[in-house]
Amino acid sequence: MIGNRITVIVDRPLGSRHPKFPDLIYPVNYGYVEGVFAGDGEAQDVYVLGVGKAVERFTGTVIAVIQRFDDNEEKWVAAPDGIRFSREEIEKQVWFMEQFFHSEIRMQKTDGEHFPSVFIFYPEKTIRWKSCARRGTDPR
Repeated sequence: MIGNRITVIVDRPLGSRHPKFPDLIYPVNYGYVEGVFAGDGEAQDVYVLGVGKAVERFTGTVIAVIQRFDDNEEKWVAAPDGIRFSREEIEKQVWFMEQFFHSEIRMQKTDGEHFPSVFIFYPEKTIRWKSCARRGTDPR
């Protein structure tokens, strides 16, 4: 999935309030890919990074996948074609929502990386670790 071009229907534009939690304001555009279904049976959700204004539609590239371990779906992260974000930058931009879930950011390896690092989100703290399977440890 990472590297694919997608079109996102933005139903929660930058600056909008969450429909169930009005104190939660979206600092990024957020929407879904029509016709692609996630683990919850709904359309696949996507965080849109790199667009500094509210939009209704967005076409770009999937740059990361956020796997939620305590939810039945994953979230995609998309950006304008050719724009890359580091894990740290992605973490900062999606923290507003992902802080409530135990999840990790998965990205393709970049040149010079031997083992891709991931972020594990736990409510109230974040642990950065290198490929736990490779090290034989579990940070939970």
